[in-house]
Amino acid sequence: MHTTYPPKPELQTNLSAKNNRWLIHLALFGVLFYFFFDQDIVYVAALLLVLLIHELGHYTMMKVFGYKGVRIYVIPLLGGLTTGEKTQYSKREWLAVIAAGPLPGIVLGLLIFFINTKLQMPNLKTLWTTFLAINVLNSLPIYPLDGGRIIELLWFREDSLYRFIFGVVSVIGLTVLILFLSSPIMLIIPFSMVLNLVQEWKRYNIRKVLRQEQISYLGDYTEISDQQYWTLRDVVLMNNPEKFPDAEAGKYQYSVLEPILIQEVRNLLVFKYVGRFYLIERILYMLLYLAMLLIPIAVVLY
Repeated sequence: MHTTYPPKPELQTNLSAKNNRWLIHLALFGVLFYFFFDQDIVYVAALLLVLLIHELGHYTMMKVFGYKGVRIYVIPLLGGLTTGEKTQYSKREWLAVIAAGPLPGIVLGLLIFFINTKLQMPNLKTLWTTFLAINVLNSLPIYPLDGGRIIELLWFREDSLYRFIFGVVSVIGLTVLILFLSSPIMLIIPFSMVLNLVQEWKRYNIRKVLRQEQISYLGDYTEISDQQYWTLRDVVLMNNPEKFPDAEAGKYQYSVLEPILIQEVRNLLVFKYVGRFYLIERILYMLLYLAMLLIPIAVVLY
C-alpha cells in the first residue's frame, strides 16, 4: 500500500529581523556587573570591550562565510552568544568561526602586555589581564566554551557515545571552574547542560534504533524529504507519548503542536558536514589550539 505524505511544514525563520538590541543588553551587562560584582569602572569597561571584540570575531567570520541571520545576543551577567544559519559548511569553516572569538582577544592581550612592560600603566594592566583571562578561560577544553567546541569538532563524531561522555566531563569541569571563580550565578549553565544531556542521551538511543531500521537522520531540515519528516515525526511521537498526547503517530495531518514537533525533529537530525578532517589536519589544528591556550599563560608567567 502506497502512503501519501503531506508536505513537511515550512520552517518559520526570522532572518530579516534587525539585531539592534544587543548593544543595549551589553550596557545592561556592564551596569549589573558593576553593582553586583566589581565596582571598578575601569575593569567593567575592559570586560565589556573584551566581550564586544570576542562576539564580533564570531560575527565577522560568520559573515565572511555567508551565514544568514547572523545575530549577537548578550545575556546580562552570563555572557554573549552569536548565532547564524547555513545549510552546508565544512568543519574547517566552523573551526574558523569558533577560533575567531578568543583568538583576537588573546593577540590583543599579548600586544597590550608587551606595550605595558615599559609603560607600567595600571589601566593597561587591567586591560591586558582581562583580555587574556577571559579568552584563555574561554579556550579551556570544556564544552560549551569555545575550547570545548574545538575539541569536540576535532575528535568526536556528531553522534557518538564519546561526544556524550565529553559532555558529562564538561559539566563536571565547568562546575568546578565556576565554584573556583566564586560565581554561583553561572551554575545555571551546567544545570541547563545537564537537562540537555538527558535529552541528548534519549536522542542518541533513538538514533541507534533508526540506524538499525536504516532510517536516515542526517542532514538539515531544509534538505530532508516529506517522507523523512513524517517518519521522524512518528519516531518522536512514539518516544514522547506523554509530551504530545493530542498527536498520533501514523496519522499524517498537522497538529496545533506542529511547531514543537518541528523542533523535536530538528533536534533528532544530525548535521552532515561537507568534507572531513584528515588525521594530520586534526593533529595540526590541535597543536595550534594548544598554542592559543598555552602561549599567553607561558608569556605572563615568564
